[in-house]
Amino acid sequence: MNSTLSIRDINTSILYTRDINNSSLSIRDINTSTLSIRDINTSTLSIRDINNSTLSIRDISNSTVSHNRDIKNINHVILNLHSVLEFHILSIPSTSYQLAQHSGLP
Repeated sequence: MNSTLSIRDINTSILYTRDINNSSLSIRDINTSTLSIRDINTSTLSIRDINNSTLSIRDISNSTVSHNRDIKNINHVILNLHSVLEFHILSIPSTSYQLAQHSGLP
């Protein structure tokens, strides 16, 4: 039995998909090519912008960590929302990675 529910709003070109088994809610905006996936179990919200290849992951339960990944440049940015001055940048050129941490004002 398929436990997926899909609803299409023709006026706004938004497609809502709910999978009851894994508690995922997907929202696809066809105009802006944005795909949003909400995992209710882990309180994780993933937003993918297909046009500029950006992937954002936010943990809603603690509202502190946001992951932004630029798929074209293969950069992974982790930003702590409570302390805006602290951020980590991971750049993965091939198999190795670099980690830079900045705290406080320069």
